[in-house]
Amino acid sequence: MHFTWASRPRLYGVFAWPEQISVLREALGTPRTNLHVLRGPGGVALLDSIGMRGGLLARLHRFLQGMTDERSEITLYRQALEQGLLVVLVDMPRDDAVTKARLRWAFQQAGASSVHYYGRFVNEALTI
Repeated sequence: MHFTWASRPRLYGVFAWPEQISVLREALGTPRTNLHVLRGPGGVALLDSIGMRGGLLARLHRFLQGMTDERSEITLYRQALEQGLLVVLVDMPRDDAVTKARLRWAFQQAGASSVHYYGRFVNEALTI
């Protein structure tokens, strides 16, 4: 499940074109297993923005997120998917400033918008 209390450090971003993902892969030099693409109705279901797939605990978590900025960011990603855009996430191999800066640069090179870093108990907007 995305955006949970025990989430792994990740960067999320929105892309308009599939070709941008190739640019991102090249800039990252990251194995395919670290990069995930959410698209269309299947992506919306995987994002689980209201917690329906995760049961009562997930719905409670989403309710609590409603009191934070994270809820609006999850909604932004859901809306992007509903508009036919792509949401790409990259699992960070290490949760440190150097890795985050390198991934941020790669997302910018590929033309991503709405780039956010999500770590344990923290989220940070990285889009300039």
